[in-house]
Amino acid sequence: MPTPKRYTTTFHRSMRLHLDTECQKLQTLIDRNRKVRARIEREMPLIECLSSEIISRVFKFTIAFSYSHIHDLPSPFVVSQVNQRWRSVVVNDASLWTKLYIFPGTSPEVVRAYLLHSKQHLLNLTFYLSPPQSLVITPDDLRALFETVIPASHRWKSLTVLTSDVSLLARCEKHLVGVLAPNLKRLQLSSFSGRRLCYKPRFPKLFATSSLSHLILHHECINERFAFASHITKLHLAGIGMAGYEQLYNILSRCTVLEHRVLDIVIRRVPALPFQEAYQGVIKLSSLHTLHLRNALCFHLFDAPALHTLYLTHDPIFSNLCKCEFNPAQIQCEQLTGALEHMGAYRFGGIRHFGVTGPNVEYVLASLVLMEEKACLGALITPANFWPYWPQLETISLPALRSDVTGWVCRFMIARFPAKGIRLPKIRLPAPFAADPLTEWLQEKNCREHYENDIDFPRGDFAMRLEDVLR
Repeated sequence: MPTPKRYTTTFHRSMRLHLDTECQKLQTLIDRNRKVRARIEREMPLIECLSSEIISRVFKFTIAFSYSHIHDLPSPFVVSQVNQRWRSVVVNDASLWTKLYIFPGTSPEVVRAYLLHSKQHLLNLTFYLSPPQSLVITPDDLRALFETVIPASHRWKSLTVLTSDVSLLARCEKHLVGVLAPNLKRLQLSSFSGRRLCYKPRFPKLFATSSLSHLILHHECINERFAFASHITKLHLAGIGMAGYEQLYNILSRCTVLEHRVLDIVIRRVPALPFQEAYQGVIKLSSLHTLHLRNALCFHLFDAPALHTLYLTHDPIFSNLCKCEFNPAQIQCEQLTGALEHMGAYRFGGIRHFGVTGPNVEYVLASLVLMEEKACLGALITPANFWPYWPQLETISLPALRSDVTGWVCRFMIARFPAKGIRLPKIRLPAPFAADPLTEWLQEKNCREHYENDIDFPRGDFAMRLEDVLR
């Protein structure tokens, strides 16, 4: 047993060591604070010298683009408190306060202040209602938020309501039933939940807004009671994957009332059915001239005699080919080829511009190279398949690809098209490829007089000479 005196001495020594450690940490913080204050004092004159335009750009970037998740966006009210000049520029520029994000727990007072700063500018309004487990959105909280923003509905340019479940989405729709927004161009009502809708949509008057052009909805919201706005040019259907082509046809057939010339259809997870098993209905869209299909090979559902531009983006066919396995790719190629032949032979004979884009297209072309031209995107660039049906084709746009894949595509097209008696369409590829090395390569192959004006590479920096790519 230590004596009381020894115990007291040991305790005091340990306390002194602890206090010394804490004092050292505190001194480190003080020194760091001094350095920060000194840096700020050096930078303040620089901020004072910045033009109002630069301050506005920095503010807009900080609150909108520099964070990976919407929850990480800093409050504009915090970002505006740099110094007196910064605040005066930011607060007096109403155009900087046009994007309003409302999260669970957002105070109505904050929303009112934001609306006050934006003055009469059009608003991009986003309700991101995905509360953490520790926070519950009560009906009173939701009503208070909507009652705050609805008086400014005449200034809504974009309205997005994202919820964590369909029941919360139904509660939000309830507050929007009688709202009119004459300037609304984009409307999104969707839920993160994969469950089917368990309520009957109330079809807010917002759906009939004449200015509405971009609509994002769950596919079950569109039934016999639904009325499209007349100027929709982009339709995004969520949850259509398990419904199949029959439900897709029932939805798209309602597009015939649209007064559009450009239609951009985004569909999530449409099953890649064999073409012969696809729904055989046809949708007549006589005025359509540009069709952009994302994540769906549903172009065979359309009869569009005036169509001259077709783009396919990130199709399920492409996703399924990422494995680069021969048999699955061969099956998918047969489906794609059959659909393209049907499309070209019967309804889309006037195609002049065709494009394939998306992050997975590179894997498709790589599969095509590995399988020695037997499958995959050969359906898109082999004249024997469907090219004779597109005699007016002028350009084909391909995505950014690996150099070996790009070289193979160019070599294949240059070699095959003249043999079939078909004029080689203009190939559009993004940088880093340029026109000069390709022209040199074509000249070496004694075919410059035929193709020098048919292949279009945007000028810019390039990593290697194209003749090396095309070996």
